[in-house]
Amino acid sequence: MRAAIDIGSNTVHLLVGEVTDGKVDVALQVVRTTRLGEGCKNRVLLDISMERTVNALADFQEILQEYGVTEPPKIAATSAIREAKNAEVLLERIGAKTDWQVRVVSGEEEAALSFCGATSLLSSGTEMPLVVDIGGGSTEFICQGKEGLFAESIPLGIVRVAQEGLDQETIRERVAAVRDKIMRECGALPGEIIAVGGTATDVSAALLGIHNYSREKVHGYRLTKDALAVFQEELAPLTGGERREKYPILGERAEIIIGGLNILLTILDQFGSEQFTVSDAGILDGLLLE
Repeated sequence: MRAAIDIGSNTVHLLVGEVTDGKVDVALQVVRTTRLGEGCKNRVLLDISMERTVNALADFQEILQEYGVTEPPKIAATSAIREAKNAEVLLERIGAKTDWQVRVVSGEEEAALSFCGATSLLSSGTEMPLVVDIGGGSTEFICQGKEGLFAESIPLGIVRVAQEGLDQETIRERVAAVRDKIMRECGALPGEIIAVGGTATDVSAALLGIHNYSREKVHGYRLTKDALAVFQEELAPLTGGERREKYPILGERAEIIIGGLNILLTILDQFGSEQFTVSDAGILDGLLLE
């Protein structure tokens, strides 16, 4: 049994499983909302956010001990840490608390890991998939280009939209720029868009009426543009608390979910697609499959 951890701008994820026949058989998934990227306008991580993150990792260490996982987890830190001026402070605190080593991945590495994980569970007949990984601080776009894997990471995520007050035009411009690059690098738009990350999976779970998250139920779900638009219209006038009460699965993401829905809908619009296929396998699976 092996473990992988993803330290993101909004959440910290733990996955425990075994690699079998090129895919991960999952035994356990745990998520903690730490909002590491919160209040990080000047690229300085807040003490309270770092404390929440370190505490989450300490909890994960206890969980792994209970599961009998003796090998140190593979840990990837993404946009919040790679962009922070005081990232070393957090990394030193994590090391002091857990004795774990954290790998700060580039946007391109993050994209490749997400692609590896997401495509591990796809059917072999999937035509030119584009994997879109919407995180807290960044979104990665990955597909097979003319000369190898094309990967692009842009500063657009559910926390960043809320933190920086990004308007719809800014979101559209950033997504459109990636679409144009994909047309140049791949020669065509993707045949299927695969959405990974907490925004896509939590929205899918909410629309499915799930109260206790299930990888099996969410993976492969078709998230349509019409359903997203109706869901956004329903949630927009509600407070975060009202959204959580109606859809408990959203948890603390309920406060900022409108920004995530804006990103999802903009991607569908710009790529001329009516739906995403949601994959629960992403960067964590990629880390274990490396």
